[in-house]
Amino acid sequence: MLRLGLTLPGFVERSKTIASLPSLGLLTLAALTPPEDEVRYLEVPDLAQLGALPPGFDLVAISSYSAQIGEAYELGDRFRAAGVPVVLGGPHVSVCFEEAAAHADAVVVGEGELHWADAVADARRGNCASSTRRPNAPTTWRRRRCPRSSCSTCRNTTG
Repeated sequence: MLRLGLTLPGFVERSKTIASLPSLGLLTLAALTPPEDEVRYLEVPDLAQLGALPPGFDLVAISSYSAQIGEAYELGDRFRAAGVPVVLGGPHVSVCFEEAAAHADAVVVGEGELHWADAVADARRGNCASSTRRPNAPTTWRRRRCPRSSCSTCRNTTG
């Protein structure tokens, strides 16, 4: 592109900023998690630098774009090897759900908000294995919640 005289001013800086933002989808799932369950949000910017897996998880949700799906699968495989059930979702997984199923106990296709409560309930019953959730009805957003945050306005909003 440079040889043709085409440039994208600020593209690298903007992409770094965007990449540093937390996953709104996962924060929204955190808001949908029953209040009796503890939720921890972890950003893994570089899997090679993660070292040992953080302990204490009963269920892990991973969302990824195509550009980082290999790392997401590797992280899911590591948690599963440690005996922690994994739910995979996100844009790539919604398109390639059969591929994703090899790296997860459950796969969510489409909007995770519609299926998260069921995924948590399945995991609580110990029945998370190999369930792929596909949207079967138009989105109604009855369960919609504001992403979990420290903002007192959003913290208790039901949307």
